[in-house]
Amino acid sequence: MELCHKGSLRSYLNKMNGEKLAVKHFFEWSRQAAQPIKYLKEMKIIHKDIKSPNYLITHDNILKLCDFGSAKMIEITINNATMTASYAWMAPELLRDGTLSPSYDIYSFGVVIWELWTALAPFYGMEPQFIVWRICNDDEKPAIPDDCPKPLADLMKSCWQTDWHMRPSIDQILEQLSSTTEQEVILIVQQQFIAGPWEKENEFGLSIPGTLSDPKSVTVNTEGDIVVVDALEEQVKVFSMNGQYRLGIDTTQSVVPGILSKPWCVSVSSQTYFLTDSTQYVHVYNAQGCYGNKWVAISPEHKASDGQTTELQGLTIDENGDILVGESTQRYISVHKQDGVHIFSIKTNIRPHF
Repeated sequence: MELCHKGSLRSYLNKMNGEKLAVKHFFEWSRQAAQPIKYLKEMKIIHKDIKSPNYLITHDNILKLCDFGSAKMIEITINNATMTASYAWMAPELLRDGTLSPSYDIYSFGVVIWELWTALAPFYGMEPQFIVWRICNDDEKPAIPDDCPKPLADLMKSCWQTDWHMRPSIDQILEQLSSTTEQEVILIVQQQFIAGPWEKENEFGLSIPGTLSDPKSVTVNTEGDIVVVDALEEQVKVFSMNGQYRLGIDTTQSVVPGILSKPWCVSVSSQTYFLTDSTQYVHVYNAQGCYGNKWVAISPEHKASDGQTTELQGLTIDENGDILVGESTQRYISVHKQDGVHIFSIKTNIRPHF
């Protein structure tokens, strides 16, 4: 048999210490976890013990399903289905009346999806008899966290339908996992975060010395981390979704001597951070926060004579990867390639802050 060098999925998630999988990683493993269930369905087999300890990780980070000791041919059995001890992943119909339904594995897979998103163990620390009581009498499910995007939350809930006839098929699940893109989920998470009144500011502040003194902008990088510009501390700070500090980028390393320059707005493209300052430059940093270069974002036809009279505030990246910069004082939106080459400008007649 193949040796899966990295152990079980459960042991891997336990070692994350409160961190979460990157969005891309979440989708890759969710699809890989679903594929063997699809294969078993085609073979008319129910695995009957789908759970994170039964997924193993190969040396190249591929999930593989194991432990087929409880597997059964797909059929509806009532009052005579044997139970395993994996209560946290067991569907309520088996716990209540011993019914093994054709969609039994779907319920368990919904719990695995929840584990992949939260990196937590379902019903952690609860005695087995209490887990059974909560599921059977209170119809309790693992708590879906607030940061879980609605499409994924809805997918989990559909897998956990008490009426097993109402659960989606594994083909429908794979279709949804394929149609919901990583970028859509990152955007949803970003919108959810921005919509709140900076509720996690104090939590962020406790992660490192000092606090978020003057947050000017927030975005999400390609790994699903929160990226915040702190103008007062002159840093771009990167946090995991649960508020754990990951990286601080010192923006003073590229400041022009003699010019009062503050970081203002940040955007991320392909692991590269683009940052406007309060003068005329866009500064470029790599994924590790190392300074690369800077380029003037004032287009030639309306360049100010004095850089100090120019304010760059808004910054975003379009679908082509081009950089759009808001020149607040000059009232232009200036479009550039990522190397700084100017493409064209739009006269707005308003101050385009963002």
